[in-house]
Amino acid sequence: MTKHLTRCILAGSIAILPIAGLIFAIHYLEAKFAGLGIRNWNYYFPGLGIVLAIFVVYLIGLMTTTIAGKLLINKFDQLIHRMPLLGNFYKSTKQILGYSEGEDKIFKKAVLVRDEGNSFSELGLITNEESQNDKNEIIVFIPNAPNPSSGRLIVIEKSKVQMLDIHPNEVFKTLLSVGKGQSQIFEK
Repeated sequence: MTKHLTRCILAGSIAILPIAGLIFAIHYLEAKFAGLGIRNWNYYFPGLGIVLAIFVVYLIGLMTTTIAGKLLINKFDQLIHRMPLLGNFYKSTKQILGYSEGEDKIFKKAVLVRDEGNSFSELGLITNEESQNDKNEIIVFIPNAPNPSSGRLIVIEKSKVQMLDIHPNEVFKTLLSVGKGQSQIFEK
């Protein structure tokens, strides 16, 4: 009976977290916008802060998908990287989430790793490519779903993995969404 209660309470908590987070974020943004004085506007109505919050999120999305927006975000990245403590934290977060580029990135490529019996595949991220003793081995991090901050690290021959033509951050999106809406991984 206690296992059943624990399992149901845990499952309910996990199901509520994204909804509660969204409600909290909207309430927070509504309060912040209201604190800026929008309640004094002649055309204020309850919920205007929510509309403004959604508009701000839209603008951020627009910025990240346009060339001018990407240039602006690159300038912001450069500015943040120069800040003493915040820069290191920001850089580490980008590396862990797979958004880093060049030599800074932790995850080089996305791969599918087949199990020994070839009955299933797991998503993995190459962290290092080593060639020792005539072996063409790679080090692959296989993250857990839906919490990709933990997982396991394996050393495997490069010939035993299938390279994926997707960015490593797409692997994180797939894991966090538990595979929902991520069919592009299997189209390649």
